[in-house]
Amino acid sequence: MTECRGALKAALLVCLLFPCSYAWIRQFHSSAHLSIGQKFVPAEFNHTYRGQINSNESMIYAFNYTRLDNETDAIRVTVSSTNALETNPMLVVIKQQLGVLSWQVPLNVERIYPFLTTSRTLCPTINYHINGLNESAPPGEVVYQDLYVDLSTSSASNVDFEFRAFQVPDFFIEMNVPMIFNVTPSEPQYVEFEMPPGIDRVLVTIESLEDNKFCSYFSIQPVHCPVADEESQLRIEGYYQTVTSKGSIVVTRDDGYDKFYIVVTVKPVDFYCTQIEQIISPKNATYLRVKTVNITVTESLSSKGYTIAIVAAVAFFTGFYVITCALLASNIVKWKYCFGKMTEERVSQPDVDSHGKVLDALEKDLEGNPIPEPNGTEYASPSTSAKTTRGQSKTPSPNQSASDLAVSQRRTSVSSLEDEVDFIDDMSDDKNIVRGKTVVTVSDLTRKSRSRLSKKDRQYRWSMITICIFYGLPVAQLVLTYQRVLRSTGNEDLCYYNFACANPLGFLSDFNHVFSNIGYLMLGFLFILLVRRRQMQYIKSRNDEPAAEGKEKGIPPQFELFYAMGLALIMEGLMSGSYHVCPSYSNFQFDTSFMYLIGGLGMLKIYQARHPDIMPNAYLFYAFFALIILVTVLGVVYISISVWIGFSIILVVFTFGLSAQIYYLGRWSLDCGAPKRIYDRIRTDGLCSWPKHVDRFVLLTLVLLVNWTIAIMGPIWQPIDFASYILATFVCNYGMYVLFYMVMKLRSGERISRLTVLFILLACATWAGSLYMFYFSPINWQETPSQSRSINQPCSLLKFYDKHDIWHMMSACSLFFSFMVMLTLDDDLMTVFRKDIVVF
Repeated sequence: MTECRGALKAALLVCLLFPCSYAWIRQFHSSAHLSIGQKFVPAEFNHTYRGQINSNESMIYAFNYTRLDNETDAIRVTVSSTNALETNPMLVVIKQQLGVLSWQVPLNVERIYPFLTTSRTLCPTINYHINGLNESAPPGEVVYQDLYVDLSTSSASNVDFEFRAFQVPDFFIEMNVPMIFNVTPSEPQYVEFEMPPGIDRVLVTIESLEDNKFCSYFSIQPVHCPVADEESQLRIEGYYQTVTSKGSIVVTRDDGYDKFYIVVTVKPVDFYCTQIEQIISPKNATYLRVKTVNITVTESLSSKGYTIAIVAAVAFFTGFYVITCALLASNIVKWKYCFGKMTEERVSQPDVDSHGKVLDALEKDLEGNPIPEPNGTEYASPSTSAKTTRGQSKTPSPNQSASDLAVSQRRTSVSSLEDEVDFIDDMSDDKNIVRGKTVVTVSDLTRKSRSRLSKKDRQYRWSMITICIFYGLPVAQLVLTYQRVLRSTGNEDLCYYNFACANPLGFLSDFNHVFSNIGYLMLGFLFILLVRRRQMQYIKSRNDEPAAEGKEKGIPPQFELFYAMGLALIMEGLMSGSYHVCPSYSNFQFDTSFMYLIGGLGMLKIYQARHPDIMPNAYLFYAFFALIILVTVLGVVYISISVWIGFSIILVVFTFGLSAQIYYLGRWSLDCGAPKRIYDRIRTDGLCSWPKHVDRFVLLTLVLLVNWTIAIMGPIWQPIDFASYILATFVCNYGMYVLFYMVMKLRSGERISRLTVLFILLACATWAGSLYMFYFSPINWQETPSQSRSINQPCSLLKFYDKHDIWHMMSACSLFFSFMVMLTLDDDLMTVFRKDIVVF
């Protein structure tokens, strides 16, 4: 007590003898409470202090300064040592009016490397959220502040130090004004930003300027004290992401961020950003990890901009409905006429044989001679009139050549053969007789009852509806859980967004990538409406003019697969939107599953057009794709060479069996007896026997070669994106089968309508544009989150949509036009009898 009284008397005497400030009185009052061995030093900002401390002597530097009320003051303290040890470190304790901050030198960041130079920015006192903190002082009043820096150690030997404190001149970052500063693992930095009036959203962008692109954390935190500027602390609140070269975070006023801190820290190693281990320098060597960053805050899109972008997308796809209604209301019937020689006069001829030349060629052997029947007569085309097929022979006219008479006789004999075939439902002998002919027509493969085919066809639509419900609901629940976890933890490494163009709305952090899938929904629904309209027209025409048995025209109209395709297109939009709620490697298959089904349904629909009797069961079809998705899951989760080999075996076996089905028109089965049948055929016909259907054989061989190349290259390349590799396989097969169908159609003497040609051109144009946009994807979840952010791109359309959004819209148009190609591809055959339409 005596010592304290003496100190107070000395302070009063100094005040009486010499002019001094009230701050010095407080300093000397504080020095009265020093322990033995503590040295009290009045200090000034922007001055470097050097000295030594040990277990018997420590240093306290006292700062007294003033600030105006409601003015933010940021102070940065730097402490370093050349000989401090981890066993007896130097302790740094900073005392403010309302808080204490401490650390040690050397600072062992994450127990990886001890750093001897440390720096910290002190939280401004005004940002301590305490009721009545600044209510005592009137506005503009001078406020006195105290700051004490205590340096101590338990080391018996002297530990040298260097200490400096200064007020941060550029603590506030302004809109559209870049701020550049350096950061190290032991010297984190943060600045403050306050949203100007009238602005509700801002985009905070960080860009690394150093060559090495060190791994760092970039965080947005609410303004309060203390500040979580260490890696172990910054994951507690706010939003954060790992960064190597650049990163972006959208901050909204609605989330309570009227003002916020922008915090940057550097990781001691790059493993967290690259997943690659690195060699750490010895502790006695200089380990420099200085990251130079450029931070910019720009205004994000306003609410008016959101409205314009949303309305523009809806209006674009609504235009498809408007154009469709306008075309249907116009004299569009002329579009059914075809390129080539299809004219009104030709269409009006009900008994026209549109395949005469092709049938003539198919009915001859390699040397050009007619193919004899087993009883010595000849096969012929099924295009002869009913009068001739009943056995009435034609008398050659004087002007009729011998070759014309031979062709006429061949057609007569084949027509007689068809009339003699009993309609035995699905019996093996009957199928072999009918489908084993040299020329098989659609009427040969529409022998099952209409009700039975319709019942089998409806299974595809109702099974698709069931799949949509049972697959879609758990997916939506899972991705919404991902979104909830992201918002509650603030960890933006969970989702692979294009952060440079991620416009939040409501609970969605990336609304634009979810909403841009609306094209799939709107065009899928439009396609269903068009299919329904065509179905109603067919039912009406069938009721008005029922066709006699054997006089049916055109490809058998089966619409249920079209409905399933429309539902798949709608579900693709929903699944892609669900995936983009929180895109990542683990849920990418949500976006691809229905793409598999779209490709499979497309191929199946093309096959169904001329093979209605030999369609696979719907349950078997969907079970096959369930197997594909299972293989995809294994490839995504347990990627290995064994999974690639399994996929290759499935692809080879499946494509071989499918090609055999197409070539033999369903008379070939892939079962345990297949090897024996192949051996018997080679033994009887020889290994190099000439194929009966050359065109079909050549095209299917090319398809097999492409697929087997894909099967071989998969295990060799082993790309990381297993799901996309399978998707590319389906897309490739779908495209090849469409091309195969068109080539065979033209080879058979048929034509393609002008409307179909228009859809083909539109599909090709939109596919080219969409694939271009897909190639320049702004994310890559095959890399780490920080590496993916390095390829993020700003919005390119209406300041709301990026290239991947444009891919969504263009690919929706591409699929719609592709579906319309399949819907109208055989419109040129509407007036052709089914017995005159060749099967291939």
